[in-house]
Amino acid sequence: HGQRARCLTPPLDQNPAPLPAPCVYRARRVPPVTRSGERGAGRCCGAAAMVRLYKELHVPDATQAEAFEFLAKFENIERWDPGVKSSKLAPGSAASGIGAVYDLVTLFKGSESAMKYEVTEYSPPRHVRLKGEGDSVLADDLIEVDAHPSGGAKVAYTADIKLKWPLKLFTWFVASDIRKLGDDAIAGMERAFAEGKHKK
Repeated sequence: HGQRARCLTPPLDQNPAPLPAPCVYRARRVPPVTRSGERGAGRCCGAAAMVRLYKELHVPDATQAEAFEFLAKFENIERWDPGVKSSKLAPGSAASGIGAVYDLVTLFKGSESAMKYEVTEYSPPRHVRLKGEGDSVLADDLIEVDAHPSGGAKVAYTADIKLKWPLKLFTWFVASDIRKLGDDAIAGMERAFAEGKHKK
């Protein structure tokens, strides 16, 4: 106890291969992750252009069940993600599980935007998937939680961000800002677990 969550993400390739000219830039940290956990090549052109964020964390102060419950209950995202101003269950939504809907107010470059997230996959205490949509963005968040061999839990968080037309043409220009949002969110998640917010 008392240890801080440790980021397990391997260093990025400092000399990535150039993308073909017809493709919209896609800032991805790892290849696409399938439901089974395998990573494939994916697509890069047209509607598939996106920014992918991926991080793995070792959370020594939470069990697998505790970590899953804290992260899957998406009202809690405002407690660990500085890019979310508020999050609450949508009126009439189920309390949890598939079909639960959350209304978020997100922050990006000083502006507030409304987003709606819905749980589309729910398998406690292993994984939960949520699809999000706002006026100009689509999001697909996959949270996977396992018991860590050395104790505590291992959290793998994948977020695919797609800008809607015509903003997706400018993915290249905002990719670094989106990556920073992801990095800040993971840092906030680490702090939240280290401070025991999952137990409050």
